[in-house]
Amino acid sequence: MTLAEWLIRLENLDPSRIELGLDRVNEVWSRLSLGPVSARVLTVAGTNGKGTCTAAADAILRTSGLRVGLYSSPHIRDFNERIQINGQIQTGDELAAAFDRIEACRGDTHLTYFEFTTLACFDLFQRANLDVWVLEVGLGGRLDAVNLIDPDVAVLTSVALDHTDWLGDSLHAIASEKIGIFRPDIPVVLGQATLPPVVRRRAGELNCAIYQNQNEWEAYLETRIGQPNGWTWQGREGGQTLTLLTDLPYRPLHLDSLGSAIQACWLIHPDLGEQDIRQGLQRTHLRGRFQSHMTANGINVILDVAHNPAAGEGLRHMLQQNPVQGSTSCVIGMLDDKQHREFIGEIAPEIQHWFVTDPDSPRAWDGAQIRDQLLPQASYFPDPDAALVDAIKRSVTGDRVLVCGSFVTVAAVLDSEELS
Repeated sequence: MTLAEWLIRLENLDPSRIELGLDRVNEVWSRLSLGPVSARVLTVAGTNGKGTCTAAADAILRTSGLRVGLYSSPHIRDFNERIQINGQIQTGDELAAAFDRIEACRGDTHLTYFEFTTLACFDLFQRANLDVWVLEVGLGGRLDAVNLIDPDVAVLTSVALDHTDWLGDSLHAIASEKIGIFRPDIPVVLGQATLPPVVRRRAGELNCAIYQNQNEWEAYLETRIGQPNGWTWQGREGGQTLTLLTDLPYRPLHLDSLGSAIQACWLIHPDLGEQDIRQGLQRTHLRGRFQSHMTANGINVILDVAHNPAAGEGLRHMLQQNPVQGSTSCVIGMLDDKQHREFIGEIAPEIQHWFVTDPDSPRAWDGAQIRDQLLPQASYFPDPDAALVDAIKRSVTGDRVLVCGSFVTVAAVLDSEELS
């Protein structure tokens, strides 16, 4: 089958089904008979910031001359975005061939969409003879398919309330699932200064060396006349020498996640050079994370996939760090199982005009109802692209339009004529 045919099959198999557990993927992985993983493995879990951390780690390690595989999810527009080898998105033929090999070994073992995808990634990475695998956990950690492979370095970017139906309704419960990626005697990088006590306790039980933000390393913004001008990282590099990196290139990305990536890369590759870090950070690009487009009439359109309250807080800070002369409008569409009121409350201080829309998903919220309940002054458009067009039409030079709330909402406007 072609990749398009495979994706139709997988989506029809279980379009929204989540089935956590490692037994089934382990069984099929063993049948593939590809042998032990010889590459170094960097696994990244967390509520927010995983994509930024993995993208930066991939860019830094490739800049140093290593062959790197990057696995991330979800994709924004093209499924192929999920699996990259040495900076190259895998082709449809390569992915379809990997799916064929998995199907030939699967027998009667049921696999979900995400498990098929993860095994395809492992298959392609193992055949590519890579130096490092950079793996982003899909959901949780302990029972996520990515956790089938033992990491050499584990990163926990953050812990916040999200996916509570699956991971628990407390920070302790969610953290307990995410630290399932820890292994005995490996280093763990913690991207948040304050985490539930279970995180450091479990790392201690496993004899893991701990590198925590604002303890063993830290990252902070440099400003000039109140505007971002670069940033500084300090911590211990691979040889454990205390190191200070100043004037790092400013990117409108989550700073703690970038800092986590630096620490993790030095642990994975102790011979990493400072110039590799600087150039790698400069090359780090990530769709849907404060992604900026300037329209022909001078309106700045920002695309951001933030969709939970903690991410909303980070997005609000990013808007504050990157002010505009005019007003900010927001096109927002979220999934039904998210904390709508809390997310909107986080970004509301920076928003002057609201445009509510419906993501194209069976799990989408009822935008008209949300408008009536939470944002009575907002305009409502069922279609995200129509909402963006109207928001831009009502803006003037120097204004900004933010599109946020879901990967699905951002994906819906990527091909908008307004952004071409």
